[in-house]
Amino acid sequence: MSLWSDLRVAWQAFKTRRKMNRQFRKREDPFSYSKTPYEAARLEAMDKAVGPGPLGSALEVGCAEGHFTERLCRKAGRVIALDISAVALERARKRAPAAFQEADLLTWDPGLFAPFDAIVLGDVLYYLDRPGVSEEFAELFPRLASWLKPGGGSCSPTATPETPSSPCAATSASASSARASALSRSARSTQSAAACAACSPSSADPARNLIDSAPCGGARRSP
Repeated sequence: MSLWSDLRVAWQAFKTRRKMNRQFRKREDPFSYSKTPYEAARLEAMDKAVGPGPLGSALEVGCAEGHFTERLCRKAGRVIALDISAVALERARKRAPAAFQEADLLTWDPGLFAPFDAIVLGDVLYYLDRPGVSEEFAELFPRLASWLKPGGGSCSPTATPETPSSPCAATSASASSARASALSRSARSTQSAAACAACSPSSADPARNLIDSAPCGGARRSP
């Protein structure tokens, strides 16, 4: 990235970090992960999308206080969990035995942690998809796909204004670019309730290992 790009990304990360730390300092579980039917359904959908396991390794982005991390740790031998809020991570470390890191996904490098069997993006894409960093956001999806082990068939439970309660359905493998485009559109849609895709060991498309959950109507963690 250029110096100007670095500055834009750093400024956006600063604003998001400040906002999320402020939210988590107000009280524990400020977004009601453990209290509302919506959150319970979202976590169940993500859990189903990941599958029963076992997984060798998994990456969770936007782990917050570790509510889903705790589930993921039961399925994966190694879990790397990222969040931009140090306040949230302090609580997450008490909940799950993952390797937690404070990080901004736009600049984070997995290093020797990659490749992963699955990548989970929990309510995070719309924080990254901001006008000042649109180019960096577009470059994110090929990077995510490159961090994955080869994989194939997928399961995509989604909910949108057109399909408010769409069931989980098996789909055939498609090009990584098409999956990246779908994730990008999901991040830009404030109506999207949950967009998940999980990879099975038979898959030929590593982008299908990306599991994303987006908010319902922007009612919770609005940008």
